[in-house]
Amino acid sequence: MRPTLIEHPADEEQEILPIVSATLTQGEWDALGKHGMSAIPLTRRLVILGHITEETDDAERQSFMKALRAPARIAYKLIGHRQFTRETSKIRG
Repeated sequence: MRPTLIEHPADEEQEILPIVSATLTQGEWDALGKHGMSAIPLTRRLVILGHITEETDDAERQSFMKALRAPARIAYKLIGHRQFTRETSKIRG
């Protein structure tokens, strides 16, 4: 199942994001991100951060993490990464 799940984000990046960049302003894109984050329960946000950054390369991950507030970065390093690893281990076996 993992290859199919990975294929979906790859298609999204190749086909959808170019359309998004041509049609949404940066402000609209930022608002969409804030809206999406508000739908994630606080207890899941650190784990979701792991899922978001899992398939990024080092430069993308560093850029993404720099954009986060310091408390979120610290919480992910201290708690979230461990939660993410435990969850994905259970899911993937």
